[in-house]
Amino acid sequence: RILGVLRPLALSAQAWQKALDTDAEWGMAEAGIRLEHHTLEPRNLSSSEAAVADFGDDPDSFWWGIATAPAHQEDGLDDAWLRFAREGNVRAWTNVPRAEERLRAWSEPETDIRLAAGLGVQVYRMGVDWGRLVPHCRLDEPDARKCRIQNVAALERYERILRMARGYGMKVMLTLFHHSFPLWGTWPSADVLAAANDRFTARDPHWHPRSSGSGTGAMWQHPNAASLFVAFGVDVVERLGHLVDFWVIFNEPVIYTSLSHCMGMWPPGPPITSMAVKVNCLTNPETGSLKAQLNMVAAHRRLYGLIRATESRRGWRMAPVGVAHLLMDTRPYSNYGEQSGKLDEATELFLKLFARYLFIDMLRDVLDFCGINYYGEEVIQNFEPATLPHEVEYSGNGRGISATGMVNVLAQFHSRYQDDDQARFVGPSGYGYVITENGIADGSDLLRPAYIIEHLAALHHARSVLGVPVRGYIHWTVTDNWEWAD
Repeated sequence: RILGVLRPLALSAQAWQKALDTDAEWGMAEAGIRLEHHTLEPRNLSSSEAAVADFGDDPDSFWWGIATAPAHQEDGLDDAWLRFAREGNVRAWTNVPRAEERLRAWSEPETDIRLAAGLGVQVYRMGVDWGRLVPHCRLDEPDARKCRIQNVAALERYERILRMARGYGMKVMLTLFHHSFPLWGTWPSADVLAAANDRFTARDPHWHPRSSGSGTGAMWQHPNAASLFVAFGVDVVERLGHLVDFWVIFNEPVIYTSLSHCMGMWPPGPPITSMAVKVNCLTNPETGSLKAQLNMVAAHRRLYGLIRATESRRGWRMAPVGVAHLLMDTRPYSNYGEQSGKLDEATELFLKLFARYLFIDMLRDVLDFCGINYYGEEVIQNFEPATLPHEVEYSGNGRGISATGMVNVLAQFHSRYQDDDQARFVGPSGYGYVITENGIADGSDLLRPAYIIEHLAALHHARSVLGVPVRGYIHWTVTDNWEWAD
């Protein structure tokens, strides 16, 4: 029925089949997986009878959702992103009128909720902002109990918003951390960055990666971060848990820790130029991205236990707990026949090892579902994204469009975890996979309709042909909004 709205679009099933046979086969071979070549019957989508995929009408088997994030939508939010933008690190500040004006999802939440419900979706994914609920604390606070929720009025308002979404007939998926750290968890880090760059480059004999490997701020690298986050989560679970149908504790933890701590492209900044510092920060478990991820893993485990204990004590139904994990279909620049050294292949292998599986491996026994955020493909050249305008179609923010990439990453995850006894999400009591985000940056709306129909066709193929247990699809996002540093 959803695809019926898009039927006038001219998607060529033969072109889709050709792409599936080539792109997906490359991805499966890379993961050691054999992908049978299946014939997809060509359809004329200009016909009112055409159907590319049928997901059925049983929401217990498969459901539809829409996603939001506090930092994108909430007005009256003085957070790290706003300060980062005011310092000139968000592109919209240079070319968009009233860039500081967010949507009114805080003061007028029913507007977006009504629009979301009008789409006919069954799940509304939203978040609570840590900094709004805990405006005063410090990272070196030894007593985490002092950093439990302070803004009780804001917590009560979140409760009313959740009730409103449920009142419109939608279930709620609640995200606890969606790329926005409280202001008290960041600080100007230009001096820290300069010291790290200079001492690393000069091979200072006193330099040690344990103390100088990260370029920006402490945030999730701080030893207190997990305890402070759990203190915030205690009150959220206790007050809102009975209204939550799915929990996402962390959204895209790998990309967040990389872009914030090791690249300086996200708050607190500033951007890091030293490649040596970047590499050390991304690969050294005693600092930077990996250290931050280890603290996130500790926080997730504690909150998972807290949610289960609270549900048992209060007699609530069990709400599946998961993570929203960003996956890209990566491939080396040299795969397109360009001249390139082995660095591209090595970088792609690094991304697979560190960015694709590691975080899930560390949490797989405490994930009821594995959420996957998929937007497209990345071509890698010399440790950086490359652009191939003649070979790859790009979205408005420069991400390669590849519906077959969704098949690739789902099939690779299915192959890796389907027989893993420790992977709760694919076990007898597991919920399987959820596409927690999928969408496209397209200011013209010329690409979006075809993008949606192609990716739903890919998702249907992964479910019905490859047997990947995907239970839901969430589109990003309800409305135009901030798109982080873009």
